[in-house]
Amino acid sequence: RIDEVNILQATLQGMRLAASAVAGIVSEDIADCDSREYSIAAASILAKVTRDRLMHGYDKLYPEYNLAQHKGYPTAAHMDAVRKYGASPIHRRTFAPLKHM
Repeated sequence: RIDEVNILQATLQGMRLAASAVAGIVSEDIADCDSREYSIAAASILAKVTRDRLMHGYDKLYPEYNLAQHKGYPTAAHMDAVRKYGASPIHRRTFAPLKHM
């Protein structure tokens, strides 16, 4: 879904779907929920830790991108590596910076 809409919209849609799937819960605006709901804050932390661990694993497969350091975020160093080596199989080619390369 991220490739069809941006990552923020895909995340918001996923959270709305998850919330509406639970009986008795009405989907509401979920902006800044991680600052109000401990379970959402915990899920956010787990997602970040999981992503960081995945990036460390991918760093072993694609060391030229130094994914362990910047976790795949589009830092200047990461984008320099993408320009030098091209996109790896794990890169989302629909992400704006890669889409125009």
